[in-house]
Formats: sequence, structure tokens, C-alpha cells
Amino acid sequence: LSIIYIITLMGNFVLLAVFMMNPSLRNPKYVAVCNLAVVDISLNSVIIPQMVPVFVFNLNYVSFGTCFSQMFFMHLFGDMESFSLALLAYDRVIAICFPLRYLTINTNLRMLLILLGIWTLAFLLEVYPVALASSLPYCASRVVQSCCCEHGPVYRLACSDISFNRKLATAKTLAVLLGPLSFIIFTYAVVVVAVLKFASTTQRWKAFHTCLTHLLLVLVYYLPVILAYVLGN
Repeated sequence: LSIIYIITLMGNFVLLAVFMMNPSLRNPKYVAVCNLAVVDISLNSVIIPQMVPVFVFNLNYVSFGTCFSQMFFMHLFGDMESFSLALLAYDRVIAICFPLRYLTINTNLRMLLILLGIWTLAFLLEVYPVALASSLPYCASRVVQSCCCEHGPVYRLACSDISFNRKLATAKTLAVLLGPLSFIIFTYAVVVVAVLKFASTTQRWKAFHTCLTHLLLVLVYYLPVILAYVLGN
């Protein structure tokens, strides 16, 4: 875990350093990529340092406040991973379908405003469920059936009616997963239709190649998350 964490940090910090030192990369696409790097650093920094003591030293105690703080930030950054991938899909569809108008449609300022909007949305999506879970009475078992303070395993320990918490968690999870994923699928359907209209095979391959890295990121992120959600239910 420590090695994975260090490699993740190094890779993302190198990406951020290259972006900061190279003025030619300061365009909407790389603003979105750097946002994803910041989210990746933050998510791993919330989860892995808390997991190492559990697996390595068998220190499986966490205070009430720390648990809910970790829960909030873990889900906040998890939401942002999903939204950031959707943002990159938006950037790609503009770049491929409107290449000559790309820099006028998708400016750095517009990208920053969109980022501000999705960070605010992610915050609002998480603050109420976590606050609601923290107000529940926990008078029975306090053993969380998870390696970290996830929302579901924690609120299920409450000794009161949790039906509303369960419905809220399901609705929020589906919105965070299916909303961005549906948008990504839609944007790639638009991209495929646009690319098939290209006369040159070279142009088609170049257009698909620009999307390849993003598609891999989408698969790496969504497949484990969806499998974990399905198996967990």
C-alpha cells in the first residue's frame, strides 16, 4: 500500500510540475487533467494512510470525529473522480466535433467555472448524508465492516431506523455513478458519429487515439466501483 501510494503521489506531482513549468499546456484540456491529478492525490491521501495502520500494525481503532471526517472527504473526492472523468469527456467532444471553435467554446475561464460548479455539487451531495449519519445513535456494535469509514458500513451500525439513510445513499450513489457515466456514453456516441464522417482513415484514427487514454481511465475507475456496488448489495 505504501509503495502504491508513493508511486501515485510521484506520478501526479510530476504531471502537475510539468503543467506548471510549461505555459503551452495551460489550456482547458490540461486544466481538467490537472484537476483529476489533484483529486487522485487527495483521494489516495484520505484512504491509504488510514489503511496502512490497519493492515500493517493491526491498529483498527478510529475516533468518531476522524471516522466521519474521513467518510466525508473520501466520498467527496470519489464523487470528484467521477465528475472529472465526465468533464474530460466534455472536453474531448468539443475538441473533436468543433475543432476550429474549440478555444472559443472551451476557454480556461469556462473550464475553471465548470470545475467550481462540480466541486460545489460534490460538496452538497456529501455534506447532508454524512451529517445525517453522524447524528444517528450508535449504541450497539461499533465494529465497522470495512477497511475505512465508508458511509454504508457505518450508518448500518446505528440502533435506530436507517431506512431514509439507505434510500438517500442509494439515490446519491446512483446519481454520482450513473449521471456522469451516462454523460460519458452520450459524448462518445456523438464522437463516434462525428469521426465516421471523416473522409481520411488517418483522421479517424487520430481522433480515436486522442480519446483512448480517457476511455482507459473510465474503465479503470467505473468497473471496480460498479462491481463493488453490485456485490455489496
